[in-house]
Amino acid sequence: MEESTQVVNWFSTWGQSYYRLGLHFGHTFTGHNDPCFPHTGRLIKLRRILSIVPYPVLWICNLDELSVKWLRFRMRRFCRAHAEMLPLSANDRSFFDLIFDLSLEDMALIYAFLKDHSELLSDRAVPIERFGHRIRIGEQIIEFKGMKHFSTSGALELFEAVRQGKYDPRTLAREFDTWQTIEMPAYLRSHMLLDSPYLF
Repeated sequence: MEESTQVVNWFSTWGQSYYRLGLHFGHTFTGHNDPCFPHTGRLIKLRRILSIVPYPVLWICNLDELSVKWLRFRMRRFCRAHAEMLPLSANDRSFFDLIFDLSLEDMALIYAFLKDHSELLSDRAVPIERFGHRIRIGEQIIEFKGMKHFSTSGALELFEAVRQGKYDPRTLAREFDTWQTIEMPAYLRSHMLLDSPYLF
């Protein structure tokens, strides 16, 4: 019992010695916006200036985010290099943003739906509903087995855009079919096959 008390006392003393430093960084990293930890002391102005520092630091240190941005840049460059085969992906930024979150399997499912049931998208009386990793259009259910982040929300936006007349179903079907057959570098193919764009 005495040994555990000594350990607790040691940690308390150690923690107290770093309290001022921790308090400063607490204010700094919350951007002085946390009502639970209001600014105290005479260095309020300095702390407000220093609160700007963490944002670029956190952005630079977020390697996952940086790697995704680098992959997005390389994928965009690949699409532009093959603009004659992938016209929508190369020239339409909003379309590119939607397909970046789709896997090849997701694209195959959308292609099959567009090929067989595109008339459901043009009928505004047919509801488009999303539940989990599934989208129901009328009686048809598309289950996105790739389970990539945001794949269903991207597909839902795509279907809504088709319904609003932004994209032609036949043009979309051709684009998704091309993605199945086009020769792509290994880094891009692995991204298109993995479940998450943050794991490649």
